[in-house]
Amino acid sequence: MCENFGAKHCQCQQLLEKHGWIEPKSLELHSWCRVILNCPDDLSSLLAAVQEEKRRDILNTCANVRHSAVHRRPQDFESVFRSLEAGIGLATMHRDATVLQHFQSLQSDFQAIIKETWSRKHALSDKLQTRLERISTEQARLKQTAMQDAKTEVDNCYREAGAKLADCVNAMPHKMASAAEAISDSDNFSEPDIDTILLEAEKTGIAPFAELPG
Repeated sequence: MCENFGAKHCQCQQLLEKHGWIEPKSLELHSWCRVILNCPDDLSSLLAAVQEEKRRDILNTCANVRHSAVHRRPQDFESVFRSLEAGIGLATMHRDATVLQHFQSLQSDFQAIIKETWSRKHALSDKLQTRLERISTEQARLKQTAMQDAKTEVDNCYREAGAKLADCVNAMPHKMASAAEAISDSDNFSEPDIDTILLEAEKTGIAPFAELPG
């Protein structure tokens, strides 16, 4: 675009020669933009009229495109849009309909890509939100189930302990009765009657303690 512009206007030949832009492809965009910025009077009559502040913004943005590319600066979609807008403005200033149409086509394509990207992002975000809600619901259900299972287990332990205690209490009367009976049998025990034993021994001719020393 810049070389074509210079070739169309004789006034530009001296400027191109001054900067050594004689060979094809020797003219670089950022250098050309700097020349327009620094020497507005030389080309102002040839360029389409643009409000001064907007003109400087267009030229500075276009001049920085190469700098950003060389230094691999990250570009967000706003930066890309700004560069495309600057390209459209520069093509308009140079009255280059072909380049202008090319930039406008690039801008439309980029807008379509951004729109599709945002649409996919929102769709994925909605899908993720739905999945998170399902996970949250499942977590709540599992927690409720675990609490109910724990309560059931505790209740079963209480019932089992209560049953054992009841068995012990119910067995107490029987055990106490058995103990009382044993004690009663012990109280009814009497020592042997010595007189009766001696009498029986005498009848049988056995003298108890006869051999014991006197």
